[in-house]
Amino acid sequence: MKLQILTVLFILLFIGFDCIAQQEVQNTFFQFNSVFINPAYSGSREALSAVLNTRTQWVNWNGAPKTHIFTMHTPLKNELIGAGVNFVSDIIGPTKRNSIYGNISYKIRVNKNAKLSFGMHGGVDLLRNNFSNLTIIDEADPLHSSNYFNRNIFNFGASIYYYSKSFYTALSCPRLIENNLSTNNSFISKQVKHYYFLLGYVYERGLWAFKPAIQVKGAYNAPVSVDINLSVYFNRKISMSLFYRNKADIGTNMVFHFNEQLYAGYAYDFSVSNMTKFNAGSHEIMLGFDLNRKGKGFLTPRYF
Repeated sequence: MKLQILTVLFILLFIGFDCIAQQEVQNTFFQFNSVFINPAYSGSREALSAVLNTRTQWVNWNGAPKTHIFTMHTPLKNELIGAGVNFVSDIIGPTKRNSIYGNISYKIRVNKNAKLSFGMHGGVDLLRNNFSNLTIIDEADPLHSSNYFNRNIFNFGASIYYYSKSFYTALSCPRLIENNLSTNNSFISKQVKHYYFLLGYVYERGLWAFKPAIQVKGAYNAPVSVDINLSVYFNRKISMSLFYRNKADIGTNMVFHFNEQLYAGYAYDFSVSNMTKFNAGSHEIMLGFDLNRKGKGFLTPRYF
């Protein structure tokens, strides 16, 4: 009964909300660093986990997105409560958004090998725009020297995450409040809700492991974004992946586990749309660290 009540309450958070456009950051290493969009992931690695992720998108495109993400989370009491913090810096042209969010999660043991986690996070988005750096056609444009879109905005999100040794799935909405982004009512601009669905499975065979994973991102009146990833692990040390983002990108990434605590990854993707004429692809680098505070052994690598 307790499980059913909690599940219904969290599902209600996702019902009846509209979206208008996609605004959230792009992240190729979503299967290693999903906690900033999925707070229920907090504490699920059974260690103090920290990940630094940086992405340079559409190289050679003036004003293209640059994203930096730092996340840290850890299990707390009886490993059923998790907590963490996320820092995200996203720069697109003259617009910069710095986000600071705190996470909390609560887990229920479904059986010996599986848990169902409920998570929420809350924080602030610091929005800054430097329109004075843009090429101006109309000098009388009031936006040229205005600060209408410089705001500090509170928001919160929620997610559900089910995982076992070889399988996981999650549903999340990182921002549930549709805040107005302008301080002037003459300009219509607001945050919109994005919904994420994640699914992954691991099949181990001797020294090899195969992990297909998918991330679906949706927003009302915007194209659905689907990331499909197939990873192959060898000897629990190195993994190679191929991924496809529908009608947008195709690429590869590699992750190397130096030991049971430290790992690093690199991803490259290039456009398969008309964007390929104007950029030299996107680069992403990830560095992760797991600190085993209790001194007991744990699975290396963690597949998710």
